[in-house]
Amino acid sequence: MKLLLGLLVCLVAVLTGLSLMVGAVIATHPWLAVGALSGPIRVEPSAVKSGVPADQWPLMVAAANQSSCHVSAEDLAAIAAIESNFGQNLVNRRSGAFGYGQFDAATWAAFGAGNPDSAADALPAMVRTLCARGYGVDRVRALNSYGGCVTPQCLGSTDYASSVSSMAASLSVPVDVVQAAQRWLGVPYVFGGCSKTGVDCSCLVQLVFQSLGMNLPRTAAEQFAVTARIPRESLQPGDLVFFANTYMPGISHVGIYIGGGQQINAPTEGQRVSVQPVFDGYWGAHFVAGGRLSR
Repeated sequence: MKLLLGLLVCLVAVLTGLSLMVGAVIATHPWLAVGALSGPIRVEPSAVKSGVPADQWPLMVAAANQSSCHVSAEDLAAIAAIESNFGQNLVNRRSGAFGYGQFDAATWAAFGAGNPDSAADALPAMVRTLCARGYGVDRVRALNSYGGCVTPQCLGSTDYASSVSSMAASLSVPVDVVQAAQRWLGVPYVFGGCSKTGVDCSCLVQLVFQSLGMNLPRTAAEQFAVTARIPRESLQPGDLVFFANTYMPGISHVGIYIGGGQQINAPTEGQRVSVQPVFDGYWGAHFVAGGRLSR
């Protein structure tokens, strides 16, 4: 009887200690309270909306542009989709991860500031975390570290970095690309030009995407090589449209799709950046495929 009583006393002491510990954690991390949103992390691409929320994309671009290690806005979007479905699932009760970027307490304490549930506060913290883990030197390793995978046993064809790249490719480019391209309407076409005094087709594309924190190489052929192929029926505003055999053989021209079968295009000498058809007339005869930027 005494033994049973002793065991009960010990059990009560343990439960009391756990209760005090949980209370202390919630006191310093109130977003972990039971009233917070809950849900799984590691969201599959099929469960995510096809586009980044319009109000979050500018925050991603700003955080990427301010990063010291050249984190891309596309990677931030993919991480946000995978971790919290853009803030829809803010707490993982099983792992204890929390917030828009699914931080652990130590990571948030080291790199966070403000409210971890807020995209505006979480995205800069995600950038600081990635930079601290060597993103500028080894993007794949830094992403795998962010995803909690640093040993050979969990690195494979479905590692976290690969999931980020796959997710980035599945997300549509927000309409900000079209808005940025519209600022170039009326600029004269100059072969080899790369400024507001004169621009050619591929530099127009490069500078538009660069203004939004996304990096593309210089020529149309190189841009074709680094973008994911998008068939005509799946094109979305902000995708690229490629043309072949114009002034030279092979991929030789590129424009920015704006919807409705139209593109913003730097056409040729003597013309200006303007809205042109994609599938009709001269361009339709040379259209090859669409392209979407991914890492």
